[in-house]
Amino acid sequence: MRQEEDLKMRDRILGSMVGGAVGDALGYAVEFDDYATIVRRYGKPGITRYVLGPNGKALISDDTQMTLFTAAGCLLGLTRGCCRGIMGRLDSYCSHTYRDWYFTQLHRFGDKPAEGFFGTWLMGIPELYSRRAPGNTCLSALQALSDGRKPQNNSCGCGGVMRVAPIGLICERLGYGGAAQHDAAMAARLTHNHPLGFLPAAVLTLILMNILHDDAFDRAGLRKAIVEAIEAYPKTLSEDDGGKTYGELWPEDVAKLSGLIRKAVSLTEEDVEDVDAIAQLGEGWTGHEALAIAVYCALKHADNFEYAIVSAVNHSGDSDSTGAVCGNIIGALLGRCLIPSYYTEKLELLDVIEDMANDLYTGCPISEYCDMDSVDKWRWRFKYLDQLYWEPREQMEAHIKDGSLFDKLGYDKKFCMACIKGIEKFRRELKQGLLEMTDESTGKKTWTEKDVESIMKGQTLNVLLNALEFNTAQEYAELLSL
Repeated sequence: MRQEEDLKMRDRILGSMVGGAVGDALGYAVEFDDYATIVRRYGKPGITRYVLGPNGKALISDDTQMTLFTAAGCLLGLTRGCCRGIMGRLDSYCSHTYRDWYFTQLHRFGDKPAEGFFGTWLMGIPELYSRRAPGNTCLSALQALSDGRKPQNNSCGCGGVMRVAPIGLICERLGYGGAAQHDAAMAARLTHNHPLGFLPAAVLTLILMNILHDDAFDRAGLRKAIVEAIEAYPKTLSEDDGGKTYGELWPEDVAKLSGLIRKAVSLTEEDVEDVDAIAQLGEGWTGHEALAIAVYCALKHADNFEYAIVSAVNHSGDSDSTGAVCGNIIGALLGRCLIPSYYTEKLELLDVIEDMANDLYTGCPISEYCDMDSVDKWRWRFKYLDQLYWEPREQMEAHIKDGSLFDKLGYDKKFCMACIKGIEKFRRELKQGLLEMTDESTGKKTWTEKDVESIMKGQTLNVLLNALEFNTAQEYAELLSL
């Protein structure tokens, strides 16, 4: 049962990340078109399939680009916590990775960042060095941060909420101890200083966490997740603003945001065309309008990914952002398995998006003193700790297994391969030996299969290694390599 639940969780995290990119890519083609133009160009249903770019792919915009850099910030922070025992708030790491994204918007692939840039593995992806209608607010704010200045604006644009989904996904999956919704709001506030520019990020985070937590798979479950998020976020404490709650700090903005989301929920019960309902909520250029439109479309079409996404992008407004946020919600609800293949086969950077989503699901597998005894641990180390290096997952795993990646990155191939192969061999031999051990006086097996499984996990194995006079499993591996 637990394994089945984990598979569902993985599918839904993948669904949210991929779904957001699908909505973004579908809406990007009509971002600056009004509804009449969309209908004239694509017919009454509006745009329902991708407009492919010169590379034959459905191009993602700055929305998905920045979502990936948000995920990278979360995972870099998590890795620091696991490997150093010290971890700051997630938005503090996003402040670094957002500046990395800013670098990609100003430079060509291959240019080396100046000192002070964090340098995530995403900076090794050539396609991300593309300007896809980035918001001026994000650009100017990140320019200020790069110069060591605090951004000065009063923007309530949607550039904050459209990028924060990974915070809710990783926090719910890994049981993050902080207030995830506040981390998300402050990540949005890095660039958008008006409450209606960053409070929607808190609401979206709570919606996603509620979906994952309550195992909501239907319209009633999604409605519950939305309503509970609206009720909870005003009570969030802001340590950045004297420890007061959002409701105390920004009562008028909280009322405006909550009222618009409730209106979106109410509109799903009315007999009204989607485009007319969306017009009552706004155009999506601001954070609260974008979230309200996304909520309406996801809830109205909670059983059909395509209908939700198509409704979210066919209106006279910020189609890629409303599509992206709707995709985050409906993707988390229905999962990756229910996203039609015609929306994924041509999606730009699908392998990168899914690799990042899988990392959000698994979390960091290494610690400061852990044995580097698996391919997955080396892959994580290369991506988030040492090299900030990436290849497509299967290719990277193959190059670790055959040792070629150790050579390429300047590691001691012989020792590293011994860490992987030697310890795996040792564990197999140890397990078999334990299962075959008998008590000489009784002739009975010393260990049950359950006992052996327990021994093979965690600290018990380390104790056994010490008893065998090896300080660590790596020392055993080194011996095997001689």
